[in-house]
Amino acid sequence: MGGNAGNLSFGHWTRVDTWAFISFSMGMFLEAYIFGMSTIATGWVAMPASLRSLLLSWSPLWLIIGIIVSGPLSDKIGRKHVFYITMIMYGIAAIGIVFSDTYYLILLFLAILLFGSGGEMNTIMALSQEIMPTEHRSTTMLLELNFIPLGGVVLAAVSFSTASSSIFYQRFMIAITILIVLIVLIASRRYLPESFLWLASIGREDQAINDAIKYYGREEYLRRTMNKKELEDREDLDKTKHLGLKIFSTLTTAFAGTTGFGLIAYVLGPVFYPGLVALILLVSSVAAFGTGFIGFFGERISRRSMLLWGNVGALVFTIITYVTISSWTRYLIIFGFL
Repeated sequence: MGGNAGNLSFGHWTRVDTWAFISFSMGMFLEAYIFGMSTIATGWVAMPASLRSLLLSWSPLWLIIGIIVSGPLSDKIGRKHVFYITMIMYGIAAIGIVFSDTYYLILLFLAILLFGSGGEMNTIMALSQEIMPTEHRSTTMLLELNFIPLGGVVLAAVSFSTASSSIFYQRFMIAITILIVLIVLIASRRYLPESFLWLASIGREDQAINDAIKYYGREEYLRRTMNKKELEDREDLDKTKHLGLKIFSTLTTAFAGTTGFGLIAYVLGPVFYPGLVALILLVSSVAAFGTGFIGFFGERISRRSMLLWGNVGALVFTIITYVTISSWTRYLIIFGFL
């Protein structure tokens, strides 16, 4: 990768950035792909309503656990080491899901996949902010996030195309897709640098500089880590300013996103239309994926405006869903619109 070293202009896109974008995008892809598997799995074995409810709640539960654990863990052992752990979990659990012909095996291997995907998503968001070029950081982050609904689209397509086949064949095809993406992750992460900011934060500045020279060159390292000269006298250097409000806003935004999209596509769909789960996931994921191309304008749109109007829209449609429950539970076209 030494060919990238030298004097690079501010925000210059390098081959390393391309590999990083592929790595991060495919990681986000698997997050939604795995998250939706619990919904598909409701048709794999016979189960009473109580166990179906547990299975449907399995995805957010273990995703959250993975997110909670991976944050401190990546600060302790590094971003790339967390990726090594999550990729090993993906490989083991994908193979295990093929042979999960009982309810409890489904729970076990889904938990491993979901824990890994939560760790992936959290670490990707951190490392993307730490190593992607400043000039393109917002756009790349938004486009990476758009691979989340794409994962839902592919899961729905695989499930829909195998719906008339045996359950074993459906599990096999779903697992094969995970393994194919895992190969892409392994290939792309060979060229992924460790976070320079993390290395510096634990006192390994020399390694951070040496790695930066290897991947980008010394000058580009200084630009990407936003050295002290470029940030002097800026008020937003105090990262603890309004920390409580920032945490509250982040948590409520994440909760709104999960309960808004997730409630309709992953819970209400299987409950009221159990025979059309794959189709519902396909329609909802395509809609979300199409909207995500707003990421191309990520450097021009106010983040606060995007969050405000996105959450206002989610609130409005949640209210509509509640007051029209007697209609959309009888007419699929209304549910499809919601």
